[in-house]
Amino acid sequence: MPRLTTQRIILLGMWAAAVGRRSSRTHAFSPGAVYRHSASPSRFVPARSSFATRLLVSQVDRVNAASTSGNTQSKEPKQNQQEQLSTNVESFKVNIHTVDLGELETLVKAWGFPKYRAGQIIKWVRDQGAATFDEMANLPLPLREVLKERATIGSLELDTQLVSKDGTQKRVYRLADGQLIESVLMPYEDGRNTACISSQAGCAMGCVFCATGQMGFARQLTPDEIFEQVARFASELQRDNRRLSNIVMMGMGEPLANVRSLTTSNELGRSEHENQYRNVIQALRRITQELGIGQRKITVSTVGVVPNIRKLMYEEDLQ
Repeated sequence: MPRLTTQRIILLGMWAAAVGRRSSRTHAFSPGAVYRHSASPSRFVPARSSFATRLLVSQVDRVNAASTSGNTQSKEPKQNQQEQLSTNVESFKVNIHTVDLGELETLVKAWGFPKYRAGQIIKWVRDQGAATFDEMANLPLPLREVLKERATIGSLELDTQLVSKDGTQKRVYRLADGQLIESVLMPYEDGRNTACISSQAGCAMGCVFCATGQMGFARQLTPDEIFEQVARFASELQRDNRRLSNIVMMGMGEPLANVRSLTTSNELGRSEHENQYRNVIQALRRITQELGIGQRKITVSTVGVVPNIRKLMYEEDLQ
């Protein structure tokens, strides 16, 4: 069986800067990033990478170990492993809606193109509402072909969409694990366009008057899943020379109950105090900084999670 390498994953957009690193020193992929050794001595795995990324790399390590061992097992199970891994890799394409500009610059450079192309890609999606890579006319054809293979414009799968007479759009998105969430775009006669977004799949609050509350709680949404709901509406409105003006976190879930930290302080090399970033707060910061929606245009609705209301009062740059 051919040896599976991390290069295959990285060419699909998974941490291109980590390829070929053999030195034991720390490498900066993005501000604050720290790399740690993986099971393979030929590369580094970003400690800041997602759980899914680290899981995928560990799968490669296991398959590589099996392929180089002297066992006499049938090749058929190994082939099945390879096919399953290929399917997993396909699902980890770079999401242009949520990727950080610095990370995209690194990937574009690793693909053999000038890093300024990353800014052009982001502008096509966020400023001009491009829905396909073919629309990005100022990008060279080879780069557009690479993007088709290794990137995607959005990872939320549109399951259902209802449009009312006044233009209100209600959407049901299917997440990668099959969970369903809702987002709503509400246009107003005075020109405002408000997005109502979800922060959790389901809800644990159990409010008897709320359909979501009766569903029960499934899981927290990640910052990217929250951010993409907003980014998609903003991009589509730009396509029609309109802009998203307001955000209300009144979709599925209790925003101030989404308090889990995505990583540990040991992984990031940060103190516990510095590491208390919640998924909702991370998403809100990106919305204000990258999509240009002011803090006064964002409403966070809550049933009354008092400790986190107090925390929200003291969040820097979200006043």
